[in-house]
Amino acid sequence: MIYLSDNFPDDSKIQQTVDKLNHIELGNSRVYLNGNCFKFECNLGNLIADAFVHYKAKTYKGRNFTDTAIGLVPAKNINSSIQLNSLFDGIIVTDDLRYVINHPRQLITVEIQGTALRKTMEYYLEKSTYANGIFLQVSGLHIRYDRRNIRRKRLTSLLTRCDNCLLPVYTDMAMGKVYQVITTMNMVDGTLGHIIFGNMSKIVKKEKIQDFEAVRSYMVEMKNIQPSVAERIRIIMKGLAINLTNPEINLLTVMGITISGLI
Repeated sequence: MIYLSDNFPDDSKIQQTVDKLNHIELGNSRVYLNGNCFKFECNLGNLIADAFVHYKAKTYKGRNFTDTAIGLVPAKNINSSIQLNSLFDGIIVTDDLRYVINHPRQLITVEIQGTALRKTMEYYLEKSTYANGIFLQVSGLHIRYDRRNIRRKRLTSLLTRCDNCLLPVYTDMAMGKVYQVITTMNMVDGTLGHIIFGNMSKIVKKEKIQDFEAVRSYMVEMKNIQPSVAERIRIIMKGLAINLTNPEINLLTVMGITISGLI
């Protein structure tokens, strides 16, 4: 590998090609794509997790809609938001997504038993901070987490979307069932800083795609990109029964007003 100093001018033809690739249109949006996902559910995290599950459904060859209905995205993987006022006429281009996923990671499919999935979800909810970025954005799960309870008793409800079914519905997680989950490699290889998920799960497939490409492809296919905060993760605060998916709470987050003192 040869490193060139700033004394060497950019090749104009190569730069034109790079600029063209960075400005390929992926889709359009009329909503703020919130990447502040370190303590609460965020709509950009929902979109990314949905893209993972969509990839598995699209490549699935079985009878029903998928064999992997759950997707997990660590907040640390989401680098930035996509500001609505930064988009030209609401158009999202490749460069916008590159700021969000600036370190693409390989997707993997793992198997994990229901009891282990519950333990790991409670662990990540309890241990997550703005610094470590382990709060998980989800697809295929509905979570209720009550911070007023004692530790290890705060995850009061965990519903999972069925996979081997004709009509996807949410039911109570089965402790003895083995679930397939699609996520990124840093959830199991230790680079996230916590390996409990990796210790309790087994990789069944290393996908031939990275998270960036899965989301890029999903955006192109959907075209109209309007993800919402959908009460996938409902958190009850200490002393206050607050649903953090309420619009006014999310508005505080968007505005950069921290409410961590309530947690």
